[in-house]
Amino acid sequence: MGFVGLHAAQKGRLGRLGTAGLAIVLVGFTIIVAGSVGEFWVFSAQPYDGAGFARGVCWAIFLLGHPILAVGTVLFGVSTARAGVFPREVAVMFAVLGVLVVVPFIGAVFFAIPFVWLGYLMYSGKHQSARQASRVG
Repeated sequence: MGFVGLHAAQKGRLGRLGTAGLAIVLVGFTIIVAGSVGEFWVFSAQPYDGAGFARGVCWAIFLLGHPILAVGTVLFGVSTARAGVFPREVAVMFAVLGVLVVVPFIGAVFFAIPFVWLGYLMYSGKHQSARQASRVG
C-alpha cells in the first residue's frame, strides 16, 4: 500500500516510467506473497528435499519475486526523483536501497529506510511545501 500511496501523492507526475515501476513492484510483491503463503502455510508439513517438491518450488517463487521487486523499485525511485514532488536525495535513496531487496530478509531493513523518510514527509505535509517551493523557483 505504501507504493500506491506514494504514487497517489505524486498525482500523475511520475509518467509511464513510474506507472510501469508501480506495476512491476505490485507483481513482485504478489509473487513474494504467493511463494511465502505456499511455503509456510500450504506446504509447511513437507520437507525441502525431493519429497517436498512443492515446498521447494514455493521457496523458488518467493526468491524470484525479489529481483522483480528490485527492478520495479529502481524504476519507481528514478521516476520519483524526476517528478520533483519529494526531495531528490530521498528519491535517489529509494531507488538505490531498493536494489538491496534482492537479499531476502536483511534487504528489507534497508528497503524500509526511504519508506520511513517518505512516510514522515507525507504525514507531516512537508512534501507539499517542497512541491510548492519547486514551482516558485
